[in-house]
Amino acid sequence: EALQMGIVTKVVPDNELGSASLAFAKELAAGAPKALAATKRLVWAGTGTSIEQCLSEEARTVSELSGMADAREGLAAVIERRKPNFTGH
Repeated sequence: EALQMGIVTKVVPDNELGSASLAFAKELAAGAPKALAATKRLVWAGTGTSIEQCLSEEARTVSELSGMADAREGLAAVIERRKPNFTGH
């Protein structure tokens, strides 16, 4: 029911929860470190506030991150159809 409502993005059987959680954690850990940290910060900052109040901070963060080497690496990886190699820069 939560999946149909869009509250969660994946449902797994109880006996697969550990391996599915580990796989998701590894996927997150392979992401761009600064972008992941900014996402976490924005989510926590947005808790209990309206979307309108968060938009300017999100725009500032996107602008800041888009100039980083990891942003260029992510785009290059998509174009070249390969896994990105993020460095945190």
